[in-house]
Amino acid sequence: VFDLDGDKFVNVDLSMEVGIDRAARLDLVGSRLADVIISPDLPQAAKVFTDRNKGRMFAIFRHPVDRAVSMYYYLSTATWDPMYNPKLKEMSLQEYAKSSSVENNWLTRFLVGKK
Repeated sequence: VFDLDGDKFVNVDLSMEVGIDRAARLDLVGSRLADVIISPDLPQAAKVFTDRNKGRMFAIFRHPVDRAVSMYYYLSTATWDPMYNPKLKEMSLQEYAKSSSVENNWLTRFLVGKK
């Protein structure tokens, strides 16, 4: 447990499967040391919970259309980003949405269990 100005944090990395497995072995949830568990990998993170120590999930999502529109404008101007695509400046938003350049939404795949 790490203390930062009176706020306590548990030093477990739940962003990768190896860290999730470690948290499960250490019985992180059963220890009651953490009030909130954050992980980008919902199916794997479920391993840290048990029938005795269940979790509740909450999620905050940006509207997928807003996200796609924002990505279009960002990738057409963000010259510093490796994903920058100057060809997007020549496309309309509708052309972008129908093109192979449109973002492949990983979050949707994760939520339905298809990596």
